[in-house]
Amino acid sequence: MRKVSRAFNDLSKRYEQWYSEESGELIKEIEVRAMKKLIPGGTGLEVGVGSGIFASEVGINFGVDPAEKLLLKARSKGVDVTLGIGEMLSFKSSTFDFLLFVISLAFLEDPQRSLDEARRVLKEGGAVLVCFVPKESSWGDLYGKKKRKGHDFYKHANFYSNSRVESLIEEAGFRIESAVSTLFQDPGSVVALEEPVEHFDESAGFCCIRAERD
Repeated sequence: MRKVSRAFNDLSKRYEQWYSEESGELIKEIEVRAMKKLIPGGTGLEVGVGSGIFASEVGINFGVDPAEKLLLKARSKGVDVTLGIGEMLSFKSSTFDFLLFVISLAFLEDPQRSLDEARRVLKEGGAVLVCFVPKESSWGDLYGKKKRKGHDFYKHANFYSNSRVESLIEEAGFRIESAVSTLFQDPGSVVALEEPVEHFDESAGFCCIRAERD
């Protein structure tokens, strides 16, 4: 985790720069639309909040991340941030109505432990939303190739299949309620907004699962 947080600290400017480019802005809007389909009301926490790009777009007031420089950017967007890691959340049990993971599952050393922690800090009946790039998609294939070539960001990532993400969520004691898929345009060819579809699609470049705590 130290290597990951150091990488994102060192490359904090590049992290946001990608989303400010024309295609990055479009992809962000496509992904935000998918999240908004599943996000419930109440108090939320984003795990791996980064610079607050998504939390600020979907109305999440709290975030946690191990990269200090990115947290400064998130704070400037109005997000109440905490330095920390997903595997050891510094919050009391039954604190939040929902938690959001956006791609961050791929960068966690122990995603299972982080989902266990998510369950702990959720109120009874609370929800976890896990958004990820499916390993089987053209986007997952692209990032996998970048990882193998030693890309500054993606060399630290582990991308998972839809079935593996479902298993991780269920093993943490959650009940999967719904899912959406989007980003069907291939990398380098994103030219239009997309509306998410309400099911899993392995060809989608971005999927979100909503699961509830019993």
